[in-house]
Amino acid sequence: MKKRLIWKMTLIRLLPYIAVFLVYINIRLRIIQTLGILQSEWYFAEESTSERMSAMLVGILVYLRLFIYPLHLSMDYNFPVRILGPLWAKKPESFMDPFVIAGMVFFVFYIATILYGIYYGKKWAYCLIFIGIAMFPFSNIIAFGDFLAERFLYLPSIGFFLLISLAFEHYYRVKARSKVVLILMVILLSFYSVRTIKRNGAWESSLSLWKAEMKNNPRNPNLFYGFATESIIQRLNHLRLGKLEKARGNLKETSYHLKKAREYEENAIAYFEKSIQEHPRHYLSYRNFGNLLISRSPPEYEKAEEILIKGAALMPENIKMLYVFYHLLGYINIKREPPNIRKGIYFLQKAHRIKKTDIKVLETMFYVRLRLIQYDETLKICKKVLKINEAHRQAIEIIKEIRKLDQKGGNEK
Repeated sequence: MKKRLIWKMTLIRLLPYIAVFLVYINIRLRIIQTLGILQSEWYFAEESTSERMSAMLVGILVYLRLFIYPLHLSMDYNFPVRILGPLWAKKPESFMDPFVIAGMVFFVFYIATILYGIYYGKKWAYCLIFIGIAMFPFSNIIAFGDFLAERFLYLPSIGFFLLISLAFEHYYRVKARSKVVLILMVILLSFYSVRTIKRNGAWESSLSLWKAEMKNNPRNPNLFYGFATESIIQRLNHLRLGKLEKARGNLKETSYHLKKAREYEENAIAYFEKSIQEHPRHYLSYRNFGNLLISRSPPEYEKAEEILIKGAALMPENIKMLYVFYHLLGYINIKREPPNIRKGIYFLQKAHRIKKTDIKVLETMFYVRLRLIQYDETLKICKKVLKINEAHRQAIEIIKEIRKLDQKGGNEK
């Protein structure tokens, strides 16, 4: 009778956590749908439950390491994922993968320990239950698009810290061990404090963060895109500073900033190429790489066009982002020598059909029409721009100039 009561009370205590989990999943799916993130773009998209579960059994080992030994932290945990030190796991192909088996053994041991603790009424059992329940929404039993993330440990950490507190309390009561327990507590606090301070140092700037990422997780292919994009940002910063120093007449500083801009530019190109090689379907790499090639001095229009066409072909579903590719392709064909105006207009019109409210697309379109002396078309596009932004300076000036020309033409007649 007593055992039945224990199980009944345990189930009652678990019900609120299960309810919160169901509400969380429902809210998350609705938010993702509102943001326009396609389910086909999620991690584990279109993969079977067994494939997700085998991956998450590997993830259990990583989470265990993050709880106990928080080293090699990352913004992006992806396969291949570091288990501990030199041990890296690839995405498992079956449940016979050694890391999957190790994760399964730990999971079975974890459940058995909880059942033992519940049966004998141990306080620590509920700490383990809390960790498990708090981690359950991120188990990918119901796929939600992420593999691993440190932020998922915020709530489960409460159970982990309570578990440590209970262990210290238990052993501190024994007088012979009280000094040893205090020493261990100081060591533990010192270790986690040092690790926290060191990790905070990596967040000093965006560049220092990406450098730390490249050092800690050199096998993560997603980092190539991130580091390349950060290199573009640093390049633009140095170009801006170079122009500022040139205006001040400081040629030495101008030369320094331009040299640094060139270094970051080469870094970005190298890492975009690596990103495309490792992730041939990562359309953002194609978009940013193509944009960088356009902005080079001199611009590499042919290579940029090749990259952007490949990227556009990879994303038939994500129609909202596709307009950026078409806009850049239109820009390339208008700017190249000799220009291909017809092809440029074709791509710009495709971009406009996808996103009619994008100012940059409309700006490029009215400049092209103006260049072709198609004033009626230019006026139409400028009016569209002013509907979106009433204070758009270029559109207002162009309308004024066209009206002056019309008046002048009328007077001459």
